[in-house]
Amino acid sequence: MNKNASVFHWIPFFLIGALAFFLISSDSVDVSVKEKGEWQVSFLQDFVYQGEQELHKLDQNALVTARKSTLQLAANGGYHKDSSCGKTFGLNKLGLNCFPEVDKEFGLIFNEIFEGDSFEVFIEGQEVRGKSKKMLNVTSLNPKYAKSFYELQENFYVSLGYSFTEYETLKSELLEILQKCNQDSDLNSCLDDNRKANWKYANCGSNQYKSEGRTVPFCVEGSKILDEFGNAADVEYKFAVDFP
Repeated sequence: MNKNASVFHWIPFFLIGALAFFLISSDSVDVSVKEKGEWQVSFLQDFVYQGEQELHKLDQNALVTARKSTLQLAANGGYHKDSSCGKTFGLNKLGLNCFPEVDKEFGLIFNEIFEGDSFEVFIEGQEVRGKSKKMLNVTSLNPKYAKSFYELQENFYVSLGYSFTEYETLKSELLEILQKCNQDSDLNSCLDDNRKANWKYANCGSNQYKSEGRTVPFCVEGSKILDEFGNAADVEYKFAVDFP
């Protein structure tokens, strides 16, 4: 028992001596103690801040694309391509059974215009949110981290200063005018008496009645939105309506 105890007594001294020999003989080992928080600061500077800059660029690109998509959607009667009710005067027809799913149609236009990725797009009042399956890989400019990268979900969230609830108002007014004028033989007079002031015939720049049979083209003036160049632009809803 005494011999065993004596052996264990010397083990710590052997370990200390071996470690000292290793440190003295090795020039590549950095044994300096880093200041508290140094790694966290380095991570923020070399990866997180750069990642936030990339997400900011994404938000700016998404905002420009969302503005262009909003104007294009309205000009096409709320559709990406064609209405199921067809076209007259080159305009999509809207009606009781023909009204667009705005979220879906907007998302299709957005992804057609946006370059570099595709998103699942959500409309929330005046905000547009995009979710991508793609991850954003952020690499550091610091050569010390040349083989490292930081991953972020490539999502965006932008405010347009325009509300897509205007489509709900448009639908309500459309159904009201259909109910009042659908059976009226003097369609022109009925429309003049019942349409809202922002409902123009054919073109928002003029207000001259025209029709093809009992199909009438409209241009409804909506609110303003900034265009891709930052200039105020009118959202104009262009479509045709059948009054059979």
